[in-house]
Amino acid sequence: MHEGGWSMGDLTDEDLNCRMFARDLGAVCVNVDYRLAPEHPFPTGVHDCQDVVRWCAQNATPSSDVLPADPSLGFIVGGASAGGNLAAVMCQLSRDGGLKPPLTGQYLCVPALLWVDAVPEKWRSEYHSRLNAAHDPVLKLMPNGNDGLMTVLKPETWSPLFSPLLHPNLKGLPPAYFQLAGLDPLRDEGLLYERVLQEENSVPTKLDVYDGYGHMFWTNWPEMDRSQEFVDDTLKGVKWLLSQGA
Repeated sequence: MHEGGWSMGDLTDEDLNCRMFARDLGAVCVNVDYRLAPEHPFPTGVHDCQDVVRWCAQNATPSSDVLPADPSLGFIVGGASAGGNLAAVMCQLSRDGGLKPPLTGQYLCVPALLWVDAVPEKWRSEYHSRLNAAHDPVLKLMPNGNDGLMTVLKPETWSPLFSPLLHPNLKGLPPAYFQLAGLDPLRDEGLLYERVLQEENSVPTKLDVYDGYGHMFWTNWPEMDRSQEFVDDTLKGVKWLLSQGA
């Protein structure tokens, strides 16, 4: 599920990852082109992605002409930024709805997980990056959350469909692999979700943090050594997710 603030982006954004996972891991990848705001405000994109996940669950079999895959060997959702948000939401909706076969992993890359105006008091001491990461070279967010994005997307920021950290039950979710950037305004909500999943809900997690780098740095400056390390880590992390679902 691609990035773009729920209002930009297309299938090309995740094409390289899909090719890499197919080539190096033997995975069958479904690249999701969900509808975007402002023409399609929240939660249209959520429902589009949910429809795709359900379709995959219904159609993926080793003998299928449409989706020749075996979900019992691993059934993973993932994405970056807004796509990471949607992946986290898919795991919650799929668990709550009793999806069969179930999802076995989630790849959460610099995900948006908790909007700044919906942070509960218990987490405020751990939620600083949205307020302090003003120098991120890519993602320019208002510290008070009153961004132009809110005008076009029209989300319910307190809803778990937009802020999945607010779901009242985070137990029984599939293992999660996180890639977070140290200068990213979204850093702390990723760190929070990883901690809450692992420490409070016994969900297996794997975490890589890239100190000193900003949101989506590997796509904007792919020539950097650290960007290549990021891509290598992505492959290792998804391979780890597949090992958890086996």
